[in-house]
Amino acid sequence: MAKASGYTLTAKDAPTVLGMEARGDREHDIASRFGVNQGRVAEVKAGKFGTPSGYPGSSIAAEGSSGYQGTKTANCRRASLSGTCKWK
Repeated sequence: MAKASGYTLTAKDAPTVLGMEARGDREHDIASRFGVNQGRVAEVKAGKFGTPSGYPGSSIAAEGSSGYQGTKTANCRRASLSGTCKWK
């Protein structure tokens, strides 16, 4: 059995998840963006974190999935100039 990633969705993530879903992103892509499985996205859509008052609009991630690892790599590239890149 694979080890759990340790990544979870929170109430703070719910508006972004719902905004991406409203935009038409696939659950698979949303889950990949956050480093979780599709079941966690389904929990947000089912109201596990309540009903957020608004979506973040244009501040949500670009459509599609760069995946958690891709996002982490991009952040590390930017941070490498200052020597602050730290892999988990």
